[in-house]
Amino acid sequence: IRYEGTDVVDDLIYHNNRTFGNDLISFKKMNAIDEDLPSADLIIIRQVLQHLSNAQIVSILSKLTKFKYAFITEHVPITENVDYNLDKITGPHIRMRVNSGVFIDHPPFNIKNSRILFEYREDDPVKGKMIRAVMRTYLIEN
Repeated sequence: IRYEGTDVVDDLIYHNNRTFGNDLISFKKMNAIDEDLPSADLIIIRQVLQHLSNAQIVSILSKLTKFKYAFITEHVPITENVDYNLDKITGPHIRMRVNSGVFIDHPPFNIKNSRILFEYREDDPVKGKMIRAVMRTYLIEN
């Protein structure tokens, strides 16, 4: 098994290669929105989409058909009146702050070949108040 990790942060790539890199594990800088994703059987996307606009998320999701499996993990609220997939500008802030999250099985994404694989409770402090939330992992099978 070979593992290739990608990110847009140079310091993180350097740290991960130095700490974890070997003949089977490597890390490289990559912009998944604009670049082709590497070939593999499985892709793991963990807490990335929450930082992107809906258009950018659509761009990445459209590339996942080349993988047999995709795991997508995002931090999502489980409160009342969740505003699914509220659009945002790209940046460090996440939708949790406005009672939203990335739900790939809801509009505008509507990934039909996905299911919730597992989730665990991880409440999030927002403006001094704990918001009920989970870390949710979807499985996409192509």
